[in-house]
Amino acid sequence: MAAERKTSRAKKSAAGSGPKAKTARAKKAPARATTRRRSTRPPKGALSMDRIWVKSYPPGVSDTIELPEEPVTALLDEAVRQFPNNIATDFEGQTLTYAQLGQAVDKFASVLRDLGVGKGTR
Repeated sequence: MAAERKTSRAKKSAAGSGPKAKTARAKKAPARATTRRRSTRPPKGALSMDRIWVKSYPPGVSDTIELPEEPVTALLDEAVRQFPNNIATDFEGQTLTYAQLGQAVDKFASVLRDLGVGKGTR
């Protein structure tokens, strides 16, 4: 199986679609915005709901959103810096500020690291 993956990667690199080719294209391509538009529509061929909620959107509200090209952790860190005392979550009368949420996330990440969980761990 591993040999098949290596062969597949070698073919992709030779065809100009491997990691090196992507890096070369990225260097030549002009800088893009840090967001990209993604649809909330399910992929073609996937089982989907009727999307009845879209019918209730007011005129002018799109069913697509801009998603930043950065990890969720960076978005949370930014919210903690900008709005530390604002309410981040309110669930059944229990609230957390962004500062408290950031501390809880950091504590959980520390526990995961102590358990040996790291980038790429499955």
